[in-house]
Amino acid sequence: MSYKVAFFGVPAAMAAGDVLAQLVPMAKELRMENGYAAVYLAATPQAVAAPAGLRGLYLAAPGAIGGVSRDFFTERWHGELFEMVYNDQQGIFLWRHYPATGAIESIITVGPYTGLSNIEPTIDYPQKPYTLAQLVALNRKSEAELSRAEERAVMEYSDAITIGLAHHGFTMTRHSLLDLLSAKTAWSLLDGRPHPVPMPADANPIASYEIERHDMAAHGLGKYA
Repeated sequence: MSYKVAFFGVPAAMAAGDVLAQLVPMAKELRMENGYAAVYLAATPQAVAAPAGLRGLYLAAPGAIGGVSRDFFTERWHGELFEMVYNDQQGIFLWRHYPATGAIESIITVGPYTGLSNIEPTIDYPQKPYTLAQLVALNRKSEAELSRAEERAVMEYSDAITIGLAHHGFTMTRHSLLDLLSAKTAWSLLDGRPHPVPMPADANPIASYEIERHDMAAHGLGKYA
C-alpha cells in the first residue's frame, strides 16, 4: 500500500499541553475557513516518543482532502518544528527543520536524487558520495555495470525523512510515522478543552503533501517537479 501524506514533528520533550495550545487556535481557524466541524490530532505516544526524541503529529478531519498548505501550520508555529512529506507512490520525500532560531534546513529526495538546503547531513547514506549528475549516470547503467556501492546508491538509497531523522539523532523510523494513520484515539481539538476520543473512520489528512515547483528547484531538483 502506498501513501501520500504530510506529518509534523516536535521534540519529545515538548509538553503535550504546549503542543495543544498552539494547535487549537489553528483548528478554530480551519473551522472558520474550511468548514471543518471537527479537527483531530494523532500524536506519537510518549512511551515511543521519549526514547526516539521526536513526537510525530498528524492532523485529520472528516471531509478533509489534504488541501491545506503546510505553510498554514508552519507560519503560525512558535518554536522548533519538523515538517515531513511521505509520498512513496512517487518516491518523493521531504524533511524540513524549523529551529527555534536560525536558518530553516531541508532535504528533498526523488528516488536517489537528493537536494539539500542549509544542511550538510553528518551521517552516511548510500547516495551521499555521489553528485546528482553522477546518480543520473548510474541510473542509466545496467545492473551488471554497477559496483556494490553504486548499486546501493541507486537501488537501496535513503529518503529525505530517513536522512533527516538520523542527522538529528532521532531513533524513530519513517515507517513509524504511518502508525499515526491508524491511531485508535486522537485529540479532539474543537471540543472545548481538548481531550482524547476515538479517531473517526472518515477522518482524512488536512495538510497537503504537495511540494511546490519552486521548492524543488531551490533544492536542485527542478527537472523532477
